[in-house]
Amino acid sequence: MDPAHLSPESCSNASTSLVLRTSTCTPEAAAAALQLDPGLERLDLTTREVDATCLVSPGTLAKNEGATAEDLHVALISGQVNASLRVCADVTGNILTPCSQPHRVEFVGDWLDTKAGFSDRCVEMASSYTGRDMDAPGDLKVVVLRRQAGAQPQEACSVMSDSSRMSSVFHIGG
Repeated sequence: MDPAHLSPESCSNASTSLVLRTSTCTPEAAAAALQLDPGLERLDLTTREVDATCLVSPGTLAKNEGATAEDLHVALISGQVNASLRVCADVTGNILTPCSQPHRVEFVGDWLDTKAGFSDRCVEMASSYTGRDMDAPGDLKVVVLRRQAGAQPQEACSVMSDSSRMSSVFHIGG
């Protein structure tokens, strides 16, 4: 399909995608094209390439929560990301949910191969993500989640709340 023949549709339609110019058509590249930090902000995105054009849509979790390409367009224009596009989880980090649903864990970045010093780096990442000093007492704690991905152990940085939340802690401040 020739990109010139992609028919424009309303971004609020559940089946539409946002067209982005990226060097590679991956969720990480899409997040970067949205001027977000894929190293900090874990979003539920789906990408597909059609004739060198990258089509980006909300992922399954986000779509089930009502997110559309319009939410991606708003993020591109304003930098404001709808909580339904952010990935959160239950206390174990195993049951994923959009951050617009009740949750206690919010991912800061993605799963990475285990490396020495990750816990210290996670505190820095979480402080940057939340906009608050994560070493100070409060209702948010830095938690390093661990899993085995094949033969390679992996870790993910996350922020855990003392109580259930219905929104993101991104740049919550305090």
